[in-house]
Amino acid sequence: MAISGLVASIVGVFALLSIVNGQLTINTNNPLPACSARDSDAGIHSMAHPYLCSMYIACNGQVQTVMPCPAGTLWDNTTANCNFATSANCPSWPCSESLVGRRYPASCCESYFECRGNGFIENRCPTGQNFNAAAGQCQNGIICTSYQGCIRPPTATVDPRVNCTLEAEPGNVCAFRTRDNGVLSETRNCGEGTQFTASVCGCTPSTVCSRPNSNINKVSDPLCRASFLVDFTSIKPSGNPQVFTEKVTGSKTITSDEVQAVGVQYNTNFATLVPNSALGTIPYFYQYSTSGNQLGLGVVISAVFRSTAQGSFGVFTNNREGACTSTIDISGTYSNSNYQFTVTATGATLISNNNWASITGSVNLNIQAGQSDYVKIVVMFNGRLSAQAINAGQSGTGVGQIVNAGPTGTLGTNLAYNKCGSQWFRNLAGEVREMRIHESCADFSRVRS
Repeated sequence: MAISGLVASIVGVFALLSIVNGQLTINTNNPLPACSARDSDAGIHSMAHPYLCSMYIACNGQVQTVMPCPAGTLWDNTTANCNFATSANCPSWPCSESLVGRRYPASCCESYFECRGNGFIENRCPTGQNFNAAAGQCQNGIICTSYQGCIRPPTATVDPRVNCTLEAEPGNVCAFRTRDNGVLSETRNCGEGTQFTASVCGCTPSTVCSRPNSNINKVSDPLCRASFLVDFTSIKPSGNPQVFTEKVTGSKTITSDEVQAVGVQYNTNFATLVPNSALGTIPYFYQYSTSGNQLGLGVVISAVFRSTAQGSFGVFTNNREGACTSTIDISGTYSNSNYQFTVTATGATLISNNNWASITGSVNLNIQAGQSDYVKIVVMFNGRLSAQAINAGQSGTGVGQIVNAGPTGTLGTNLAYNKCGSQWFRNLAGEVREMRIHESCADFSRVRS
């Protein structure tokens, strides 16, 4: 679907805003950011508009559509969604305590948003005046055409549903699907704390879709229970494994989290991954719930597996085909009955409003294991990075040789996150028995040997 004529005209006549000597100026010929099928597969379905925070770019594969944020909201880069203007963090509009009072154009000509340090408030010009972005003031005689998404009480002047490719998921207001040439995509969840609203063709702030499991995951847990667990004891009709959590009841409980399996075969309580170079098949699991998810401090990522062929593989990374910069990566190589692991993590520390400092560190492990032996790897982050590898024997539950690495120096107050989900065991030729993530673990002794 092409961008609507109205929005296309906006792109042609409006310019990218920049700040010169404290004022807004206009630079022409700045294109909208491109959508890619790779980003869409990686869970990136929307991006910031280059100069209007009251809009965003919705992506369906390589097709881009300019969409308005609902009234009273602006694009928020932290959540990759529209958020209340009073707390929105939009990269196109600088806003900090030193910039209080700076003004930016709203979708309606007679309105503007004003920086209040930690967010924005929307104001209207006096009757008969329009907002002049270059001057940062309301003025008479300003010729202006309001943008798509301009909503004036009590009705909208433009129906934002025109050319919308998104549809509500039947019976689930917290999710949506895209329709392309009559074909519906898989279900995609709105961000935490938002629900799909057909009238604006997007996800809007809501208390209805606050997923309780997500809240539980952020609370310090002295028992260090798993927030994400796949043990291949249950396979869905879709061919994807069932995801469980231990946070709700203390034992395994089914969650709504999704894991996509590619190039995977199932046996009793384990999965077999078989790369096929002739067919170009690279096996992996893809976890959606880590997309845009600030994991609770005290992060543990663990897995039990064995490689049945020599070579390199990924254990875990929050990246997909280069769509994001990884902030946690576990990679391995198996050769001559020896596993070599490299674990890299990036910490983040908030140093001022929406300004984070990042430090990256890594650890390495080597452990002996025969081809019939399983290995368990446990990666821990509580501001510092450490890891442990265990020879778990042929059963996958034993405790043989144990190798520890780390901790590193302090990397940050939190594990940095990005807008991608996570890939598990990309290009592994072997078997996987278990994949786990523990959030807010207050006692690492419960997960390490």
